[in-house]
Amino acid sequence: MNILQRNISFFLLLFLGIFLPVDEVMAKYNVGYRSLSMWNQKENMRIDVAVWYPTTRNPREFRLAEYVVFAAKDGAILNVIDEEIAAPFYAERDSVREKAKKENKTQWEINQELRKVPLPHINYPLIVLSHDSGATRHSNHPIAMELVRQGFIVAMPMHIGDNAIQMPLLNSGRALINRARQISATLDLLLSHKVFSNYIDVDHMTFLGFGSGGTAGLLLTGTDFDMDLWKNYCSQENTAAENLSTPVLLDKNDINQTDEIDNSYGELFLDDILNGQAYEQNDLETQPKALATLDPLDFAFDPTNKDNPYCLEPLYSKMAVTINGLRDYFSYKRTTNFFYENISVVRKEIEKEAETIINKKLSDFKRINSGLYYDISSPPFILPYFPAFRFDKPLLDKRFERMIFVSPGYAALFDREKLALIDKPVLFVGLEEDKINYPQYQSEVFFSAMGEKYAKHELISGTDIWGLQALCHEEDALVEICQSVSDEDRIDLVEELTDIVLDFVPPFRGK
Repeated sequence: MNILQRNISFFLLLFLGIFLPVDEVMAKYNVGYRSLSMWNQKENMRIDVAVWYPTTRNPREFRLAEYVVFAAKDGAILNVIDEEIAAPFYAERDSVREKAKKENKTQWEINQELRKVPLPHINYPLIVLSHDSGATRHSNHPIAMELVRQGFIVAMPMHIGDNAIQMPLLNSGRALINRARQISATLDLLLSHKVFSNYIDVDHMTFLGFGSGGTAGLLLTGTDFDMDLWKNYCSQENTAAENLSTPVLLDKNDINQTDEIDNSYGELFLDDILNGQAYEQNDLETQPKALATLDPLDFAFDPTNKDNPYCLEPLYSKMAVTINGLRDYFSYKRTTNFFYENISVVRKEIEKEAETIINKKLSDFKRINSGLYYDISSPPFILPYFPAFRFDKPLLDKRFERMIFVSPGYAALFDREKLALIDKPVLFVGLEEDKINYPQYQSEVFFSAMGEKYAKHELISGTDIWGLQALCHEEDALVEICQSVSDEDRIDLVEELTDIVLDFVPPFRGK
């Protein structure tokens, strides 16, 4: 923002302050920004979260990754007094002042006494926003800032391995599972934070996911993937799928014998499990060699072709890779569950056998050296603790009151009967120009499966998923992001989506 723009903004605010009521001028809150990072020991992952919130500090222009934003970095969070219950607190603070004056206390001493009687504030509703693949935790900051101005706290995690900076898990099954875990871990971080935990309304927490973020969010409702649904999916759609060869869905033995594969989960060795390394050593999705050689640049989506993109190349072949990875993941999960379900029995057997061996050795030693070591006792036998079980926590997260899914995908892998069991308010938003997740094959399918009792559907025309992200400021930014829509249309589209969200979620009580 240059000097002229700042002056214009100042005089505009001055004009509004003179001619409009104060409550209209102050209808929107200043936007604060803070970056949180921590190691989540429970989930064994690092969490980097961008948090946007109402603040008392005046905003300023600063650089945020590849973007230029106008917000208050690390500003104090705004206290909005709850006037409905504040009356007795006001009375107590007045009595503190009167007593302090009689005792001739200084203003500093009075302020110290008043801090002991804080006024009750209204907590802010929370929105956890999950970015799409190929984006970052900052890509959707315009809608986050608009929601903050309306009285929300917005937390945006960076999804490890599935973002614009690091893409080893792009289009993989593991990325979707990891995303769901990272979303829940973000809630854990915010609700345990020494500041934000005191300002979040835990009864009004909403999830907002874009693209693959929306798909991962669906897993938090308690639904799960059914890979068998893919077998006949494209033959049931009115698409050009009859011209495609069927990608081979490999079983575990085939995958282990395939060349040039980075196995995500590998064989289960006892020493790996005991050291907690079996899951973390390899990061990339299992990919058959024939499919890994496919280059997305060899294919081009035709936006006028309304056939289901999931049944056209390159997505058709990539779905086989995704499904192979998901099957490998769930196979690993079942095997690990079996291991831990039986580990207590195995441990007792090991302890019993070890104790028998040690006692026999000691007995022999005492017999041979009876005169010297008659009173020797058996040494304690201790086995090390086994690592925390990774899969005892389901992906279901009941803490979200409402869920919003913007252009979600992978509808082919969700059982419609299970979707119908979701019993919380859900909003699906289709994007008319999304070249991958066409609304008629994705968001509308999800909505029809749930029905109108809990679900709603909105359609935004004239944009794809990129058109809802922030304005481009870098010359080397992705072409899809910069040229998807004009800068003017991008601003209007973000406002349209913001209005849709605000109509769906309960408003901030302090406005």
